[in-house]
Amino acid sequence: MPLTAALRKFAGTNLYFLPAGAPVKNPLEMLNLPEARTIFEELPKLFHLAIFDTPPLLFSADANLMATLVDGTVLVVRIGATTYDSISRSTQSLCENNILGIVANGARASELYSKYNYYFKQQE
Repeated sequence: MPLTAALRKFAGTNLYFLPAGAPVKNPLEMLNLPEARTIFEELPKLFHLAIFDTPPLLFSADANLMATLVDGTVLVVRIGATTYDSISRSTQSLCENNILGIVANGARASELYSKYNYYFKQQE
């Protein structure tokens, strides 16, 4: 089946998604198949931007493998739950390559400034 036949479009938008399908026992093995590599080669030809949602980086080899197949990685961290050590280990596991930035998730508007200061001071 061609890749374009598997893509689904959100009605009324210019947004497409590729359903993950059924869970598999060894996703790392699936990512090493030539068909998976083809997807990573074909998507940039079809779209300006492709975003892949992966399992947590520190708990899954899948995410590390996928990071080697894409142009860049954005780390998503949960304010108040993700430790500075976890962020540091994540960037090290990616060999500090391809990291485009970090998105802070789960913060209430009233906490943003104080949590930002906490993470900033931990880096000094």
